[in-house]
Amino acid sequence: MNRTTENETKDPYRLKLHLTPPAGWLNDPNGLCQYNGTYHAFYQYVPENALGKGRKCWGHAVSSDLIHWKDEGIFLEPDRPFDRDGVYSGCALIDENGIHLFYTGNVKEEGDYDYIYEGRQAAQVLVETKDGSRAGEKRLLLTNDDYPKDCTLHVRDPKVWKENGRYHMVLGARKNSDQGAVLLYDSADMVTWEYVGEMTTKNPFGYMWECPDCFEMEDAAFLSICPQGLPRGEFQNQNVYQSGYVHLKEGIAKPQIVEAEAFTEWDKGFDFYAPQTFTDEQGRRILIGWMGLPDIEGEYSNPTVGDGWQHALTLPREITYEAGRLCQRPVEELKRLRRNEREVKTGETSVLSEGIYEVEIDKIEINQKDINQKDINGMEPASCHICFNQDLVLDYQDGVFSMKFLNRTGAGRTVRRAEIGSLEDIRIIMDTSAIEVYVNQGSTVFTSRYYPVFGESRVVIDYEKSRIRLWDLESV
Repeated sequence: MNRTTENETKDPYRLKLHLTPPAGWLNDPNGLCQYNGTYHAFYQYVPENALGKGRKCWGHAVSSDLIHWKDEGIFLEPDRPFDRDGVYSGCALIDENGIHLFYTGNVKEEGDYDYIYEGRQAAQVLVETKDGSRAGEKRLLLTNDDYPKDCTLHVRDPKVWKENGRYHMVLGARKNSDQGAVLLYDSADMVTWEYVGEMTTKNPFGYMWECPDCFEMEDAAFLSICPQGLPRGEFQNQNVYQSGYVHLKEGIAKPQIVEAEAFTEWDKGFDFYAPQTFTDEQGRRILIGWMGLPDIEGEYSNPTVGDGWQHALTLPREITYEAGRLCQRPVEELKRLRRNEREVKTGETSVLSEGIYEVEIDKIEINQKDINQKDINGMEPASCHICFNQDLVLDYQDGVFSMKFLNRTGAGRTVRRAEIGSLEDIRIIMDTSAIEVYVNQGSTVFTSRYYPVFGESRVVIDYEKSRIRLWDLESV
């Protein structure tokens, strides 16, 4: 969504492809759905403050094509006793009666509390709307008394679906033992819910699991979660909090032990969290994430705070299941924005007047044999090197793909890495102050904010064997 100011030079980093808040703070995507041809994206929203301090609402935007979004303003506000301190994250379920929205109402009691074990109320709430234009009455579904006794007061982020004539809900939770878990509930009518068990790991895998999402693809079942408290490594779990998925052996609506070692990160970049998926009317599973992270103060920042807004949602991504792994690609509709296609020679500097463009590099074919050539005969191993404005570098060498900021254009961001056995293709979407990189048909993805000097963009790609194509992208 483009929110161009009266004088664009005063807000040079306003995104032109991604959905951003009109002003203030945006975080988790919520209530993603398509109903009667219209896509709905609700999102966590603090309209008055770009640092997220203030009343936490749901913003709302609609689209006919997942690319052009229209702002519909605030949809839900904290106006009831059970959500007075925030309308927190949730989901949408659609049927012939309209859109059913579920969310967590947050209450922080006044006093000297830790708000983990005492002093917090976390209510699960239902709101119904015929078409997304007006919210109905809020209905209280679950309160602290309805959660297992071995859980802390951190229980939130409902995801609801219908299967075999029953409704199912999963909630993210933090147990008293500081172990993350997903709570499962069952209902016949979406109003009265019964606890049926939990999904968790044998040993603690993070102290809190946020934003749970269960879905099936080609007879395989998946749980998407955001674990907090994982040890950070050189190639794994590099951010303060993670987002990823695991296979579920027992299906999506059954309590079970989850295999932590099977956890696969959705995104290896700096700015990705709280993804949510939904199925659209074409039968595609679409993922949208928050292009940001909580609790990163002191690590890196976003200069757009000075312009009165912060954060964005990722481009909508179609999820496919290929060779035992979930892959992500920008929805096909994005290609409609392509203009002025040209092929680029390796080592040639491409100059673009606007910072909104797409690059595709295919036929790369660097495999493990190429990587090992140096060990065999002393030759330099094959590599691929992409440089943006001499300040952001994408590099593949020795089996490692990296995203590296060379100066302050990362606003504190430094480097993120992924181990990849072979490199076949790269697709890059650049949008003013954001970059999304899809490697090997989206089996590995890097998402980050990026703050280059405003003006011309320059791209240099070094790899002789590949085909390199570049498009300008039309602002939406």
